[in-house]
Amino acid sequence: MAAHHVGISPDEKYAFVQNSFLNLPKMDDGSISVIDLQKMVKKASIDTLKNRGFNPNCILMLPQWYSDIAH
Repeated sequence: MAAHHVGISPDEKYAFVQNSFLNLPKMDDGSISVIDLQKMVKKASIDTLKNRGFNPNCILMLPQWYSDIAH
């Protein structure tokens, strides 16, 4: 796998790593890894998009107050 984007939780305890760098074999997994930054270990994998055949191109951490009223 290859990381493309990273988001950090507000408390800075976790990193969310997008595992889809380019559209090359073995570099476009489509999952998102949850990394415990204190222990430096992978805590979980978010496979929702991967399991549906999608490959995320970007990851954003939005503030709690964010509301997209346009959609």
